[in-house]
Amino acid sequence: MINTESPILDFYPKDFENDLNGKRNDWEAVVLIPFIDERRLLSAMEQPKMHLNPEEIQRNSRGLMHCYS
Repeated sequence: MINTESPILDFYPKDFENDLNGKRNDWEAVVLIPFIDERRLLSAMEQPKMHLNPEEIQRNSRGLMHCYS
């Protein structure tokens, strides 16, 4: 998100507008940032995934769903 060499740095602008659209608080606003190109995002994720250890790969995979009450 902040690496100047990132191929997807433009997805995370430092300056952006907020659309309050009748809201009173900044935290209620819609943040106006560019849409993310899914293909570019997935492509950018491939290189870092090669450096994950087995524990990190397991943690990032889908598993069983647990429901706690």
